[in-house]
Amino acid sequence: MQITLNEFLKLESNNTPKLLLINASEECTPLIIYALDNLKNKFGGASNIIKFNVDRFFNFQEIKQILNSKSLFDENNYIELNYKTKPTLEHQAILNDIYPMLSSQNTLVITTEKLNKRDLSSKWVNSLSQYGIILNLDESNFTTLINHALSPYEITLEKDALQLLLEQNQANANQIIQELTKLTLSCPKGSKLNIEDIKTHTTNNSQFNIYKLSNAYLSGNLLQCLKILDNIYQAAEDAILIHWMLNEDLKKLIKIKAKLKVNNNVAQVIREIGVWGDAVNLLPIAQSRLSYNDLILIFELNSQLEFIIKGVKTGNIKQHVTSILKHLCNKEAT
Repeated sequence: MQITLNEFLKLESNNTPKLLLINASEECTPLIIYALDNLKNKFGGASNIIKFNVDRFFNFQEIKQILNSKSLFDENNYIELNYKTKPTLEHQAILNDIYPMLSSQNTLVITTEKLNKRDLSSKWVNSLSQYGIILNLDESNFTTLINHALSPYEITLEKDALQLLLEQNQANANQIIQELTKLTLSCPKGSKLNIEDIKTHTTNNSQFNIYKLSNAYLSGNLLQCLKILDNIYQAAEDAILIHWMLNEDLKKLIKIKAKLKVNNNVAQVIREIGVWGDAVNLLPIAQSRLSYNDLILIFELNSQLEFIIKGVKTGNIKQHVTSILKHLCNKEAT
């Protein structure tokens, strides 16, 4: 059964699903985290929480052992299987065998990349829906998140105030959650906030965030890149998200170039790789500006960035990021 995020968040503790599939794009990962935190909170402290990052070589034997074992202390087993993409055909068959093994003491959550219509009508998803719940998340769910996070404080937003909050954070759930925390601390319980309240109590993050940096380097605007970098980079840990965003965009650019070898319809290729938002127009611009050799070089530089962040290799993180941005914008890199 497919349900909305609003329906999911309203589920009572005694009516939580024993099997749950959540799918969303990487940009919406904070929405997944919010939904899962809500689910785990409903269990209270009597849960054995086990998480796995699943790849194609994952061994499901441990999962089966957990499901077959009895808890001496009447604990619930909360098992999370996190896929970077989606289950392989082999995994789909194994999962179909696991669903009937779930008991009242076991909750199994599977997270995947955003599933398309064909995926959602596939055999493994249909089989899962007979035992549990499917939750499809996308950027349209940010409004639900905002209303739910403010509801314990009885704070509501007027329509234009809600729109401004979304615009200021460019549908970035991490930033939105931070701004909601500010509102709950600075506004009295029961407040109805207007657009001026949002301007007063929150920060406009629309000009300086990781997604704006992505837009700037994809469009080749080095001056804007450096301006945004100055604002979003304060400490070494800030580079973790920058490295991730660079890696994701580089992978998309290489996928586009590979697909264009057999299909010169750029719009169709963009749809096939699941691009959305500003990137729909900006990725084609970047791929035409950057050659394969350019992308390979930048990939290598981004790999070095990871080593510098982790302390495996010495180097100035901000200078290294700046060098990567210069290469992405096809400017002279020093």
